[in-house]
Amino acid sequence: MNNSRDSIKSKLLQYAYGILVSRDLPYKTVQDKLKKKCANYSDLEFSAEDLVQEIMSELVIAKYVDDFRYATSFINSKYSSTQPIGMSKIKQQLRLKGINSDVISQAFDLIEDAIPNDALRFLIQKRTKGKTLDYEQKQKLYKYLMSRGFSFSAIQREVDSITLLK
Repeated sequence: MNNSRDSIKSKLLQYAYGILVSRDLPYKTVQDKLKKKCANYSDLEFSAEDLVQEIMSELVIAKYVDDFRYATSFINSKYSSTQPIGMSKIKQQLRLKGINSDVISQAFDLIEDAIPNDALRFLIQKRTKGKTLDYEQKQKLYKYLMSRGFSFSAIQREVDSITLLK
C-alpha cells in the first residue's frame, strides 16, 4: 500500500477540493472531514494532525476556505429564505459551526440594516395575513417571532409600523 506522505496529502487535497467545489464550508467542518478521512489511513509514519493543518493552511491561502465569506453567505441565505430567522438564532448556528465571534460580527456589519427588517416584516405579514390581531394572537405572534431569533424590540417596532399602516 502506498502511504507516502505526498500521496496521502494529494488524496486529501483532492477530497477537500471535491467537497468545496459545490459549496462553501466553514474551516472547522472541512478540518473535521479531513481528520475523519485521515483516520482511514492506518500505520502512518507521520502526524496526521500536522498533515491536516498543512492542508488547511493551503486551502485558506488559496481562498477555498474562508469563514467570513461563509458567514456572510449563510446570513444572507437565512434572511432571504421563505422561513427567515433572526440575528440571535443565526449567530447561534454560526457559533455551532465553529465560526469565530469576531468573524460573525464583521459579517453582520456587512449586511444592510433593511434586510433583517424585511425578513421580519415578511414573517409578520405571512402569519397575520393582513388581519388585525387581538391581545392573545399578538402574544402568540411575538412568541413565534422570538423563537425564530428576532429581538423583542425589533418585533415590536415592525408590528407597530404594520398596524399604523392599516
